Amino acid sequence: MGRLVAVKVIEDSVDVDGRGLREAQAATLNHPHVVTVHEVLRRDDRTYLIASSWMGIHCAKRIPEGFSDAEVVQVGVQTCRALEHAHQRGVVHRDIKPENMMLTADEEVDVRIMDFG
Repeated sequence: MGRLVAVKVIEDSVDVDGRGLREAQAATLNHPHVVTVHEVLRRDDRTYLIASSWMGIHCAKRIPEGFSDAEVVQVGVQTCRALEHAHQRGVVHRDIKPENMMLTADEEVDVRIMDFG
């Protein structure tokens, strides 16, 4: 389809607690601040998550540079809206932290929550 995607491979031998299946629940989410999971495939002893890919950085890498007060508010509001959307659909993130939050490369703050495992 000509889309740039990211593929995450989860080995069953490493995924003893079912993290891959929990993360696959994110495929049910459709929200502007959640990374879109297009497809979940099971092959052999692996789970493949095919998700949107776009230019940006982890929020954690931006922290040393600092955020303005307005940017902090935007990150917080967007993150809360994304998590509220997930919770309303029975999906709990379980590991929300700056490393699981991406900021798009745009000049305006635009958060994407990822890694719902």
